[in-house]
Amino acid sequence: MRGIGRVLENSFLYTFSSLLVKAIGFLLLPVYTLFLTPEDYGTTNLVNSFNSVATFILAFSLYVAVIRFYVDYKDDR
Repeated sequence: MRGIGRVLENSFLYTFSSLLVKAIGFLLLPVYTLFLTPEDYGTTNLVNSFNSVATFILAFSLYVAVIRFYVDYKDDR
């Protein structure tokens, strides 16, 4: 039973921190609209999108897989 309690506690902390980050972003939206032009806001969103994709790729350690398959690859030509 102790393990389940620890899992629930860690799940709560993870969920709470994720919701907190989203809430802060939502609360800062009026500040963004006050200080950023539409072009600046679009540039910011483009950079954030790139960061999301890059984080996704790096989080799954695809660079390690590429190196592994590069070493295992045999050129049949």
